[in-house]
Amino acid sequence: MSAIAQAHRERRLPKQQLAILAICRFAEPLASTSLFPYLPEMIRSFSIPESEVGKWAGLAAAMFSLCQACMGIPWGRFSDIYGRKTAILLGLTSTMFTSLLWGFSTSLPMAIVARSLAGAGNGNVGIIRTVVAEMVPFKELQPRAFSIMPLVWNVGSIFGPTIGGALANPLDVKPGDVIEDPSLFQRFPYALPNLVSACFFAIGITNGLLFLEETLETKKGKRDYGRVVGEKITGLVKSHVLKVEEILHLRSSSLSSSAREETETEPLLKPQDDEEAAPNNEPAKSTSPPPGLKEIMTPQSALNLLVYFGLAMHTMAFDQLLPVYMSYPSINTGSPSDITPPSPSSSPLKFAGGFSLDHFRIGLISTCYGICGMLIQFFIFPPVARRLGVLYCLKWCACVFPLAYFIMPFTALLPTQETQIGVGFAVMMLKCVCGIFAYPCSTILITNSASSLRVLGTLNGFATSVAAIGRAAGPALGGSVFSYGVKRGFVIAPWWAMALVAVLAAIPVFWLREGEGFGGDEGDSDDEEERDGSETDAMDGGVQGGGKSGSAKGPPDQHPQENEDEANDEVGGLLTRTNTASSAGIADAGSASGLAPGSRRGSQSQMLSRKNSRGMRPMPQMAPSPLSSVAHIQQKPPGQQRPYPKPDKTGRIPFSYPKTGLQGETYYLQWGSLDSDKTPLICLHGGPGAAHNYLLPISLIWKDYGIPVIMYDQIGCGKSTHFSNKKGDEDFWTPELFMAELDNLKHHLGIQHFHLLGQSWGGMLGGQYAIERQPAGLRKLIISDSPSDMVQWVEVANRLRKDLPKDVRETLDRCEREGRTDSEEYEEAVNYFYSLHVCRITPFPQELVDSFANIKEDGTVYETMNGPSEFYVIGTLKHWSISEGLKKITAKTVPGGMLIMNGYFDEAQDETCVAFFQNPSCRTKWVRYALSSHMPMLEETEAYVRDLGTFLTSE
Repeated sequence: MSAIAQAHRERRLPKQQLAILAICRFAEPLASTSLFPYLPEMIRSFSIPESEVGKWAGLAAAMFSLCQACMGIPWGRFSDIYGRKTAILLGLTSTMFTSLLWGFSTSLPMAIVARSLAGAGNGNVGIIRTVVAEMVPFKELQPRAFSIMPLVWNVGSIFGPTIGGALANPLDVKPGDVIEDPSLFQRFPYALPNLVSACFFAIGITNGLLFLEETLETKKGKRDYGRVVGEKITGLVKSHVLKVEEILHLRSSSLSSSAREETETEPLLKPQDDEEAAPNNEPAKSTSPPPGLKEIMTPQSALNLLVYFGLAMHTMAFDQLLPVYMSYPSINTGSPSDITPPSPSSSPLKFAGGFSLDHFRIGLISTCYGICGMLIQFFIFPPVARRLGVLYCLKWCACVFPLAYFIMPFTALLPTQETQIGVGFAVMMLKCVCGIFAYPCSTILITNSASSLRVLGTLNGFATSVAAIGRAAGPALGGSVFSYGVKRGFVIAPWWAMALVAVLAAIPVFWLREGEGFGGDEGDSDDEEERDGSETDAMDGGVQGGGKSGSAKGPPDQHPQENEDEANDEVGGLLTRTNTASSAGIADAGSASGLAPGSRRGSQSQMLSRKNSRGMRPMPQMAPSPLSSVAHIQQKPPGQQRPYPKPDKTGRIPFSYPKTGLQGETYYLQWGSLDSDKTPLICLHGGPGAAHNYLLPISLIWKDYGIPVIMYDQIGCGKSTHFSNKKGDEDFWTPELFMAELDNLKHHLGIQHFHLLGQSWGGMLGGQYAIERQPAGLRKLIISDSPSDMVQWVEVANRLRKDLPKDVRETLDRCEREGRTDSEEYEEAVNYFYSLHVCRITPFPQELVDSFANIKEDGTVYETMNGPSEFYVIGTLKHWSISEGLKKITAKTVPGGMLIMNGYFDEAQDETCVAFFQNPSCRTKWVRYALSSHMPMLEETEAYVRDLGTFLTSE
């Protein structure tokens, strides 16, 4: 399968979530643009004089934007605390009701109040921009990602004017008409387009509630009932499809039955006990203060906001004035009674006229405008922006805007209406191209000017507010100048005023610099200093109340960093943040998400109070299939750089499992003396069913720190006794068996005090051991690359599988459908998955190959506890969970605290590990390795050993 071997899909757009976000966004431009065609007529219906229509139309738009400006920052703060998804859904609901209020308005004050409430009740522009930034941190993908929401706006701009133009005033009610016993649409002639818009809002709200993922760091680990129901609905649909396929004989009967049974027996609300039992659902709090104005408003951020303000001001003035101008009486039809006509000797610039179009034709023109804009947005903008750069594109647009505004009023002098429309549309397209390029370019520059992702939500709140002020000032001033100008016969007045504003707005563009984005460098020095400071409190002074800390030696390219070597040195130590709310959740509520894969060389790790936004991915258990070479890994981790020591002792320990009386032996290895004054480290390997081999680099802890290390092959694995006759016996192969074996090992070796490290399945076992045994001698607990809940693991595993290249997925599906999971083709497809999310060193290290070989030679433990493959977890562990039980781990259980470790590309992505960090009421730390997947002890050995040793030797 050469296509698989050559696939290069490390950095790609989260298309599914962006599509869901786009559906949520769609109703807003639909509602906004639907009022443009009929706005002048609606204002006239309130008995407003013709010369005042432009002023009041502009004021209605201005009140919307002014209220939006006032609420932009509060909405941004709200989303930073309560979650992006919550804020988006509330904004959509508010806009749906205010749209209805606008449509049923019967007076000008009522209409203006409706627009004001619509602006105040929705901060989604900045919040959605923040969500996109968190979903897509990679600079090379940003032009495409940031063009999606403007594309949605353009699609809405196609249908919005069509709906507004076609459905407004369907019974052709004229101002002043007296109608006996009027029908609904005679009393409210502009209600119908808003009722249609409300239907689209309902679709967006439902879609977001059921399927949109939260991107705010502190909310990702929280239970989302909406998504649980959405996944259940998806599961029911899939179950129906499976039934249909079974009827059509498209799947083998055994596979169909198995898949269907698993789906049908899945409960509607899956247990996540940590959420059900926790009465305190308040957001996580951090001792780190919220970002100050100086941190948020860097010089480049301030300059970008100024540019954004000017851009919003003149483009919104154009959009608001255009339908008024097109509906205004033509020069050829004479001037309204309240307009002074030009005299023959007056200036050639003195004329007042428009196109004399009705709302239906204005809607058609606006629809064509939107279609052209959509095509430009999707097909032209991304490649041009990638080739020329967003800053270069923005400079060109800033220079062209004034030209379009300068030309526009002269279209009224053309002799025929058809010519006016044709030339006017050409000018509109000139402005359209500039707007389509300028807005996403400016958005990207604002995003990349942020000092860190920690302040991005608030910065985008500022951007929303200043843009809203511009959108308020533009239409208000444009409408007033239009009314003033046409009264005196100068329709050029508002257009040239816009041109002047565009010239002034273009000046600061030439002082902008293009930032590096958040898929770029390390962390900025200020952030690192802050973490250093909190490390002293957490490591040396202890944590009051059972604190949480996260630290990081960040994924490369997290923040702009001027001194790369200094940054690499800066991340060498174990850095922490502290959260004094021991049960509140992940520390550092404003910390970054969507951190990028590394682009630097070297071994770096990240101690986390954050999670990545690339879709949380679970840790399917390892299966026995080493990979010889992979061409699609962009930056390979450094691997093991020095030999590990040989054990000082090996041996076998008799073991009898009391429940069965079966006798066997446990093979173990020991580095250092247990008579040492240092507490020994016991290591639990993964699988279940692998062997200790791949953990051997951890023995460097003995060489570097003098800490004795004990590893062993669990019963049924490696050199310990195998019970192949017990294959399939789920009553025998249980976590209880392995906890009894661990107790036996400790007793035989005379260990009173110990640290415990579990990797993968070993971490699951170690967590359950600490919960149920509450061992008196346990000092510190290390959970490496492990999930806390297998139901959640399987759910997220399905998403991880969907992220594989299409040909890999098709191979897996086909082989499973045909029952050929033992074929070379299937193994090669699985190997591709392993090369991304199990171990990114190619070829696989011999230690890992040896561990995998144990499962391949005897799959008794793995197949009984896990299932036939990591994609089908149907064994003993199918419904295993300790998420709720982790709350029983206290400072008394583990006086030295817990360390959680995983890789950035790990199968055990952050969502699967978060309960280990969040639920215990003891001190916890979280380290993520920027270049590693599931085997950081093999992939970034030096960093892993250093972090582990620092944790074990700290007080």
